[in-house]
Amino acid sequence: MMIRRAVNEDTRRIAEIHVSSWQVAYDSLIPADYLNGLSVARREAVWVAAIDEARGPVFVSSVEDRIVGFCHVAPSRDEDSEGCAEITAIYVAPSFWRQGHGHALCEEAVSYAEREAFCDITLWVIAENRRARRFYERMGFFGDGGFKSVERPGFVLNEVRYRRKFSAGEGQPAISRCPP
Repeated sequence: MMIRRAVNEDTRRIAEIHVSSWQVAYDSLIPADYLNGLSVARREAVWVAAIDEARGPVFVSSVEDRIVGFCHVAPSRDEDSEGCAEITAIYVAPSFWRQGHGHALCEEAVSYAEREAFCDITLWVIAENRRARRFYERMGFFGDGGFKSVERPGFVLNEVRYRRKFSAGEGQPAISRCPP
């Protein structure tokens, strides 16, 4: 397994993983017609823009030069999380689940956020997605009380926010993004 930063040439594979992982992971949480309508081409355009905008890195996990997972980390989009990083996406190809790729990608995102002097790191997860919530809890995240409803065509997703705090101490950057 190798973790590295994504480049534009990776976006097609990232999009394929994004779509296939949604279709498998969310099959009982999101209507089938929505999942079946997901487009690799549209997802690819999103990931090209994400890499071009450089708001935060996209990391990929690969096996024998084949990308099998990805993670995007950026400054939090939440008004009440100033100075925090956010994992906006983390997905692994279903055939590579439970092989350590999600763990390695998550740790890479956390390490990046710590190096860049973010206060904490957050992410949003579908409230009913017990498997993902258990994974994040094993990774040291906890529900921080944040809740939102995201409207999609024909359904609503309820999401809860998870947070992982960074411990202040030796090795932490002298300059922090945390509000005073």
